[in-house]
Amino acid sequence: MNDWKNIYGPVPESFEARVQNTLAGLQEPRKTSRSHRRTRKAGRTLLIAAVVASLLSVTALATGLDRLGFFDTLFGTGAVVTERAEVTPTPAPPEPKTASDGTVTQQAYEYTWKDGWNIITSVMPGYERAPVDEELAERLLGPYIQELNKTYSLPNTGGTGEYANRENTFGDITVTLLSYVQDEANTGYLYFSVENPDGLLLNTWEKRGYTVAGESTANFLGGSVNVGACCRDLLVDTANSTDTKVYIGVPIAYVGEHWDTLTVGDTYQEVGGFKEEYTLKADRLVPARTAEGQYVTVTISPMGASLKKTAALTSGVFIDAMGSFTITMTDGSEYLVLRDDDYSADAVDNTTYIVGMGGDTENMCFNRIIDPDQIASVTVTVMTGRDENNEPIWDTETIEF
Repeated sequence: MNDWKNIYGPVPESFEARVQNTLAGLQEPRKTSRSHRRTRKAGRTLLIAAVVASLLSVTALATGLDRLGFFDTLFGTGAVVTERAEVTPTPAPPEPKTASDGTVTQQAYEYTWKDGWNIITSVMPGYERAPVDEELAERLLGPYIQELNKTYSLPNTGGTGEYANRENTFGDITVTLLSYVQDEANTGYLYFSVENPDGLLLNTWEKRGYTVAGESTANFLGGSVNVGACCRDLLVDTANSTDTKVYIGVPIAYVGEHWDTLTVGDTYQEVGGFKEEYTLKADRLVPARTAEGQYVTVTISPMGASLKKTAALTSGVFIDAMGSFTITMTDGSEYLVLRDDDYSADAVDNTTYIVGMGGDTENMCFNRIIDPDQIASVTVTVMTGRDENNEPIWDTETIEF
């Protein structure tokens, strides 16, 4: 019995197992008289339906969000590009590799580019992005995700003044804010959709291995969505998006005053200068753990981290000059979040966004979900000063949790 999939869409394996176990108990043969069998069968069918509905009501939030791609877009491989575009840097970078379990790995590579008359060689960090662990996501983030259900419909005619009665030639454009989650480290993740039955003509491209719809702003046919927060790339949920409806995930490295707004409007004020602003709010935060080292205080949640420098670092030293950051779990496994200290072909960036806040704090969004309760330690390399030649001095410390 898998009818709920047709009704509710794909469901997590953990949910299906719960339903199957429950149904197995309900469907065990029982001794009963022939005259009562038909009634018992009908009653059991209704009971099975009631049980499924009950279980769905408990897990509907996580199931629905997973179906829309919230988890996989922001923490898995839902927005990852596995086939490189035709236009590539010079020399051509190595192709990303996809393992049998769906993990996508990209090696770091050097490329050249022109800045005016200058030819510059830069390094594109490598990364590893694995399919999202649904059970972990539901357990650690599910209870804190807020369904926004906020819809903006761009008007079909203009408002007052010079735009009065101006016809919207772009069709019925709808922007729906779907879900949002924020943690105690002040990182956040937003998921929204843009729909136009007449087509969106959304310009997308590949960046850092993701399919992106813009940097802070997504422009589509007749409208735009601007996220006035510390975000870099708007990630496209390619698995669920179509030519007329696109789902977008936004990793936000810092949420705070003046950094928590989202604006919906028509791109070129073709429909009366339509513009509405929404403030991202969280009435419950994903818990985080904090540990203090000699140079850095680290706060880590399942989805992001905040690193603040301690008094041991002088005022002229900035925490955002960080060379590396690795999380070691109690089972011995490691999550290499960032490695950029030698700016070499070994550079790694497993964040979806990282931002320095005034030099004293660095916030980052993870590209996967981790369990903070399973963290044994973190190892951080930071610049602690400069030598007599004004070259940076790097120090590495391991902070126990």
